[in-house]
Amino acid sequence: MKLVPYSPTAAAAAATAAVVVIAAAAAAAVVVEVIVVVVVVVAAAAAVVVLVVVVVVVVVVVVVVVVVVVVVVVVVAVVSGFSSNS
Repeated sequence: MKLVPYSPTAAAAAATAAVVVIAAAAAAAVVVEVIVVVVVVVAAAAAVVVLVVVVVVVVVVVVVVVVVVVVVVVVVAVVSGFSSNS
């Protein structure tokens, strides 16, 4: 096996390559983290939208039920008033 003589230039190039690889890995990790944060924020926003839609639907159903009950009560009162007058 032949030993390669020490070369400061080769050592500096290897160190620079290692720094570049580490920096690229760190940048990739940051990009992945940003993507994860964006996905979580979008999912949370979607959950809030779904919750708002559910609340609106429940409120609309309650209002419709109340209106129907009021109409039925008024109709029954009017009909019973007509029948008691005759």
